[in-house]
Amino acid sequence: MNSEIAAPSRTPPDLLTRAVAGFLVLILVDAAQLLAFYPDRTDTLWAWTIQPPLTAMLLGSVYLAGAYFFARVLFGAPWERVAAGFPAIALFVWMAAIATALHLDRFHEDSLPFAAWAALYITTPLLVPYLYLRNRRRLIAGTPLPRTLRVVLLVAGAAIVSLSLVLYVVPDVAIDNWAWTLTPLTARITATVLADVPTPDVIRHHLPQPDVVGPDEAHETMPMGGRQVRVVDVVDVNSPDEVGPPELYAWLHYDPVPTRDDLAKALVAYFTGHLGISTTMRAHEGIGTAQAHLTVSTAPMTLSVSFHEPVRWDGWILYTHESTQVGAGMSYVRGAVHTEEGELIASFAQDALIRPLRTTDTAIKEQSRL
Repeated sequence: MNSEIAAPSRTPPDLLTRAVAGFLVLILVDAAQLLAFYPDRTDTLWAWTIQPPLTAMLLGSVYLAGAYFFARVLFGAPWERVAAGFPAIALFVWMAAIATALHLDRFHEDSLPFAAWAALYITTPLLVPYLYLRNRRRLIAGTPLPRTLRVVLLVAGAAIVSLSLVLYVVPDVAIDNWAWTLTPLTARITATVLADVPTPDVIRHHLPQPDVVGPDEAHETMPMGGRQVRVVDVVDVNSPDEVGPPELYAWLHYDPVPTRDDLAKALVAYFTGHLGISTTMRAHEGIGTAQAHLTVSTAPMTLSVSFHEPVRWDGWILYTHESTQVGAGMSYVRGAVHTEEGELIASFAQDALIRPLRTTDTAIKEQSRL
């Protein structure tokens, strides 16, 4: 296993997210052209009458930017390039929905534009966060932004968000001091526009997936209902004759894969202790886990697992094992779990006992020996 920073992922958002993005592009382009070309006709073409027309054009520019963003999602931009936009859009739609509820009396409630507005801002406050969480496991960022630029962006973002909060909570302040005329509703919508600031990670990297053959070329072992295990470059992980580097790679396929995060984590953790001792023994000719409890005493002593993202996957996952030390009767193995797409979902470490079996222990039944 190496520790280099992974190259940026090219994995696009999933098909559901791209389909929703395509639908939103149509809505946003239509809204943008209405507000840009007919800002003085919002009394009949929009969900509420926007005055002055400049405010309508400002909102139209935001919808146009949103259409561009979702077009990138639709056409398969890497998730890491679009992920930061989703929290900002979630904030935008929530603030717009709350503003709608606070000023419902200003809307043309019996009109088709209001029905479209209401449908959009009832569904998207939940839909946008759902799509973000659904794809979050795909995020693999590369080189972070320079520190100076991060500080500048942080200060600018904090200032804009602070201004938007003032406009949203105390709209009368904006009405008295803004560059053009605002009403309480348009002040809150303007605040919503200003608050639409992406919040990317400060830094992010992960251990890249090892370059090994896929499950179709690996050797099947450890049969069990609902689970397939295929090991790379090894036929029998227990054999004392299988000698190689102190590394083992195992592809696993579970059926079904739990949809609940806690159950998925439990399933991933379940296999992290299976091959640690075999990994250590592989580097030493004449010893293997087939001898465990017969001529050698073995037992896992500690096992720790760290989960790095919400645990979701489809298909196969790869368990990587590397024994970094063995001696004084103890071995240490570290490992990682990657999806087929290369996302790191968990890391683990195991301490294990490997000691000679005392001759007096042979009187104990094999299944009871350590």
